Amino acid sequence: KEDKSIRTIPFSGKKQDYIIWRARFLSFSQIKGCKQVLLGKTAVPSASKTLLKGVDDEEILARHANAIAYSMLNMAVSDSVSFGAVYNAQSTDLPDGDAAKALANLDKIFKSKSSAKKHELEQKFNDCKLLRDDKNPDEFFAELDKIRLQLQIDYNLNTYDDEKVKSHILYNIKPRMYETVLHVIKRDIDMGTTITLENLKEDLRRVYAQRYVDYKERIHAESVL
Repeated sequence: KEDKSIRTIPFSGKKQDYIIWRARFLSFSQIKGCKQVLLGKTAVPSASKTLLKGVDDEEILARHANAIAYSMLNMAVSDSVSFGAVYNAQSTDLPDGDAAKALANLDKIFKSKSSAKKHELEQKFNDCKLLRDDKNPDEFFAELDKIRLQLQIDYNLNTYDDEKVKSHILYNIKPRMYETVLHVIKRDIDMGTTITLENLKEDLRRVYAQRYVDYKERIHAESVL
């Protein structure tokens, strides 16, 4: 049975959470069939036009998609600033809410596009390192992914691709326990072996996991003695 209920992805109202929330919200809207309306790529006919005879099926679908998208946005926000941005996206043509305008209003408030902010993000990416052997490498990977996503969305910087992230990881992991695996991976790359970003991450995760296996075995051995 098809689930026709309206669900959404909640937004915290915090600027630092906006980029990730926006990406997840758009992915969810793709499933719901309203992403193109949200991005303003599908025109939504005015409310008065849909009451007239002769309106075509695509226009009816666009109106329906806009209604779903706007409802999802309205339910996603709870703080007064975000709610105001969505609520003020009503117009004479779309008195029940214009989803594309609502998202654009949120973008104006929560997306930073200054050159200073761009430089700050690039510097933050360059400075991101894994320094401690007790830190899960997935925290390091997640931080890099968050920064590059913001650079891609806000500034259309597609230079922060998998190859750039892979290179950054290879030369910015400092704990000695990773030295052997990093040496092997760099040698394989120099010899022409294709190492994907996900392959690299998995190899480093295994080293981290093994560290705790060794630690537990040592503790167990000491407790037996």
